[in-house]
Amino acid sequence: MAADTGRAAGMGQPPGAQTPRARLRWLLAVVTVMALLTAGWPLLNSAVSDNLLLSRGAALRIGPGGPNSATLRVGQGWSLRPAESDPARGYSLRRGAASLSIAYVSLAERSQAPLLWDGLRAILRIRNPGLRLGSPEAMPSMQGRPGLTGALTSRGAAGAATIFVGPAGTFAIEMIVLAPRSPGGAAALAAIRIFVRSLIFPAVPR
Repeated sequence: MAADTGRAAGMGQPPGAQTPRARLRWLLAVVTVMALLTAGWPLLNSAVSDNLLLSRGAALRIGPGGPNSATLRVGQGWSLRPAESDPARGYSLRRGAASLSIAYVSLAERSQAPLLWDGLRAILRIRNPGLRLGSPEAMPSMQGRPGLTGALTSRGAAGAATIFVGPAGTFAIEMIVLAPRSPGGAAALAAIRIFVRSLIFPAVPR
């Protein structure tokens, strides 16, 4: 079942031609990108004064642009942490009791996609050892793009990690949402887990 889930999301096992050394180099690059974006973890302790309120309907482009990018359109109540956000690399957002980190990851080839989940695990072990990433499950976006999602748990917070690979297989968008273990946090988390599925990729020319 796990293998079927990986294939359904375009993230099956990488071909044997890729050497362990090459996999390690690329995995370290992914970890570096995500670590830069998550330098402010735990985001749940962020100061409200550091946040910039976003207008309802504001579109956030993630990536360098054109076909190598994706877009999220925010609703009411979203704010952005400017110091930890860069349109080319990703964003740090907050809505209510929950925080959302979004990262853009370049892929040199499609065979690198299976390493993304392990990359997230490595980051969490470094940045927040108490935060546990569960096994991935298939989850399509509202646009129909296959993706993976898995639960995040710690003593004081809960959340989810989600990965969508772009249509051309040249990049991926990784999203991490966290909320405190409270009724308000649970409600915010449920809403944002629906929101992350609204990620839009541009059409790939045929």
